[in-house]
Amino acid sequence: MVSVEDVAAVLVTRGDCDLTPILDSLPFSEMMVWDNADRENLRTYGRHQAVDFTSRPVCFTQDDDHVFWGFDHLLAEYEPGVITANMDEAWVRRRGYEDMAMFGRGAVYDRDIPERYLGLYLEHYPRDEFFLLYCDVILGVLAPTKRVDVGCFRELDHGYASNRMNALPGFERDKALAKRRARAIRDGLRLPA
Repeated sequence: MVSVEDVAAVLVTRGDCDLTPILDSLPFSEMMVWDNADRENLRTYGRHQAVDFTSRPVCFTQDDDHVFWGFDHLLAEYEPGVITANMDEAWVRRRGYEDMAMFGRGAVYDRDIPERYLGLYLEHYPRDEFFLLYCDVILGVLAPTKRVDVGCFRELDHGYASNRMNALPGFERDKALAKRRARAIRDGLRLPA
């Protein structure tokens, strides 16, 4: 089992919401917030860029619109080389996440996983706006994953505000494209042009 001392929290935010409830809930002594309003705007990829500013071997992350408190349970499920994500079965089935992990409700993973698996994607596609936005989906398909239903989270009010990623025009279409591209790479299929 990994301990709290082995883990750094890495978070990404647009910079337009109060992170106090999240930061106050985190038990980790090392935390890095990539604030896209104060730094280079890397969209969702800021989460993975934040890893470079930490020193712990394992990372914890969640979205900036959730509060998570099941750290002992999630860390007990940690496996080296695997993204362990807090995902209940209803959410998995409803969203088509059967073969992947999503980070929003809490996830723990080795610090080198993003670079290793996102690098596979970048061998085939550019590091463009699409990549910056949908890298979590891509990573969640390409990397080995383990889904556990820890629960222990609540969504904050701003989670479905009109300026959030899930409200972007074409969000579902683009998320589906990210899954298709990543699955093709993972499964060794011929990639579309």
